[in-house]
Amino acid sequence: VGKFLPAPIFLPIDQSVKNLTRIKSYNVIAVSIIISFFSSLTIFGTMSKALRFISRDETKVGFLASQWINFRLLFISSLLLVVYFYFTYGLVLSERFLFRTFKFGFFRSYSVFFIGLVAFVLITSLFVYYYANITRFRTQLRDNLPGAFLASFFVTLISFGFNFYLKLKNVGVNYSFAYELLSKMVVLM
Repeated sequence: VGKFLPAPIFLPIDQSVKNLTRIKSYNVIAVSIIISFFSSLTIFGTMSKALRFISRDETKVGFLASQWINFRLLFISSLLLVVYFYFTYGLVLSERFLFRTFKFGFFRSYSVFFIGLVAFVLITSLFVYYYANITRFRTQLRDNLPGAFLASFFVTLISFGFNFYLKLKNVGVNYSFAYELLSKMVVLM
């Protein structure tokens, strides 16, 4: 994470992780994990309510049914993220092998593009899954792909723009403003 985040953002996270590893009580860690789990369910609940509102699905969903939907969204999202990270790691190892063996540096020169492509596929698959499974209207893949592609395109565009903005050392990046701007864009999406 420290390779991707700027130092002012990463250092508090790094310090928090160090403080967490010093704790000898496993109860604190267990409670933290439980709170994080329920917080993530709340995030998916908010997203599912928004998608039901957008699709004009006025079906009343009970608390347990809503939590089951949120849990499935969390599980599939986590699974896709793990696949994404392992796939990206495999791409890095493949690139390293090609460079060492054949001095093939094309992927090394354009690594941001290829990782962005993998992220685009992951984000598209997440949106397709969300669109298909949140509302009571079960939709076909072909119906979900245009919206998923458009949303993924904007998320990827915002990510690249934000990455470019953070690399502008000459302008003196205001990190709190930058992350506030990014969070507003994510909420808008």
